[in-house]
Amino acid sequence: MKFKQIIIVFTPLLLVSCANINKKSSALEDIVKTVCRVRLTSEKKTLYGTGFVVEEGKIITLASNISGYNISGSKLEVQFYDWEYTYKSAFVVKEIEDSAFVLIGLDDGNAIKPKIKLVDKKCQIGETVYSIINVNDSSIALTKGIVSKVDFVESKNSIIGGKYIETSTPFYEGASGGPLLNEDFECIGFVSHANYDYNNQIICQYSYSLPASYALEFLKC
Repeated sequence: MKFKQIIIVFTPLLLVSCANINKKSSALEDIVKTVCRVRLTSEKKTLYGTGFVVEEGKIITLASNISGYNISGSKLEVQFYDWEYTYKSAFVVKEIEDSAFVLIGLDDGNAIKPKIKLVDKKCQIGETVYSIINVNDSSIALTKGIVSKVDFVESKNSIIGGKYIETSTPFYEGASGGPLLNEDFECIGFVSHANYDYNNQIICQYSYSLPASYALEFLKC
């Protein structure tokens, strides 16, 4: 497999590398190529997160990742694996008031086809899951963990209804919006956030994800 960036992440459970997952490595390679880094820059701030192709030429991410995109002087960009660290200009295709999600497209009309299927499936505690995330806006990483809680009410960081999937997949700045995949590599959730310790440092050993059912509802509207 030929990746142009290192995609190895240390977790409390194991060391994960795409190259070490033999049976499904081809499928993973195709999937990872459809996941991108999302970046919004303006005079006052820079936001970055993760997105992935959900429809041909359309990328889904969390709305919080591009908050303020319509302010004068803001610049929205995405970068995929095959682009040798090159960001390309993007624009918002679809947004709905109070929705956690947005769709974005590329200004150059690049119509990348989706490889990740969104499913409304209930996961089980102890189930193995994967996430593909932007790590500190430096690389896209594949991580592995297990489900520790389902339908978890997390009112402090609630985006929609406060119900999340808690997993042991790690979280880093830029991870929000990344797909949470089951063992069939179907998207069952969207990485959303983690908690912080008393020193305002991310507790990266576990993370919370929004169930994919919310995104499916958004796409139907």
